[in-house]
Amino acid sequence: MVDSRRKPLKKYLKLLKKMRFRDFLNRFFVDFVEKKSEVDIYDRIFKPPGKSVAGDCEVYLSVCAIIKNEGPYLKEWIEFHRLVGVERFYLYDNESDDETAEVLRPYIEKGIVQLIPWPRFVGYSAPQFMAFAHCMRLTFGKTFWLVLIDADEFLFTPKGKALNSILGGLEESAAIVVNSYTFGDCGHSSKPPGLVIENYLKRYPTAVMDNYEFKSIVQPGTVLRISNPHWFHLQPHAKVNGKICKTGTGRKRWPFCISNELLRINHYHTKSTEEFAAKLVRGSVAQLAFRPRERIEKKRRRIQNREVLVEDTSILQFLPELKKAMSE
Repeated sequence: MVDSRRKPLKKYLKLLKKMRFRDFLNRFFVDFVEKKSEVDIYDRIFKPPGKSVAGDCEVYLSVCAIIKNEGPYLKEWIEFHRLVGVERFYLYDNESDDETAEVLRPYIEKGIVQLIPWPRFVGYSAPQFMAFAHCMRLTFGKTFWLVLIDADEFLFTPKGKALNSILGGLEESAAIVVNSYTFGDCGHSSKPPGLVIENYLKRYPTAVMDNYEFKSIVQPGTVLRISNPHWFHLQPHAKVNGKICKTGTGRKRWPFCISNELLRINHYHTKSTEEFAAKLVRGSVAQLAFRPRERIEKKRRRIQNREVLVEDTSILQFLPELKKAMSE
């Protein structure tokens, strides 16, 4: 027989945990980043104000990402997304010690990039979760759509158009779920010359589970809370990809299917063997602690032993314009 006294105790412990997290959000998100202690970020994340009006926002499309020692790849990544219609980037720097600041300086001066220092808050949630939560509040009223991806992911439409041409027809949706294709090392043992999108042209077959991942594009004011970097809890009965969804964009609520007709993400997860080894040692911003050595080795073997069978050159339609933008 279940002790009925345990139920109120569980409720109390849950509430206590919630209140402690609230205090943490207020202390770190506000005092550390914005120095405005009167703003209650917890209420902003869990009591969203609702949809924005596209014409009232400063920009239509922005990207939010957390970065750590991505300096050599940032210019290509930023210029590519500017090419497809992204107007602003909110980048959370997880203690980079490479050339990241130098690469981003001209973009910061032009107002294209907002760089936010984002250390690892020991004892609380993973840095990426917290960065995304902060970005929801920060960008409400400033951007209509917010893309939440990583610095090794490239969002585009296979039709070769600007992203706005697709997103404009989905403004009734609170969020858009975009499938990703995962690309391997393509035989490169070390970093090759040239751009990422031209060096890695073979991806895992569609049936491979890595290709069933997705990321979300959201209207910031509709997000209730963040489940993980891939999906979010939304206001009740919000639309996702044009369809009514009771709670959010989670995989339990959407079928396992690959759809890349309108939008897709190329995920350059490994790059070369050498670069992937360095990435794994660097650790994950999506986890609370650094990965144990055993897990690093296991994941490295799993990816290196997988055959890359499918050639995919759809992103190369942007290569001439991207090279031109990179040279300016």
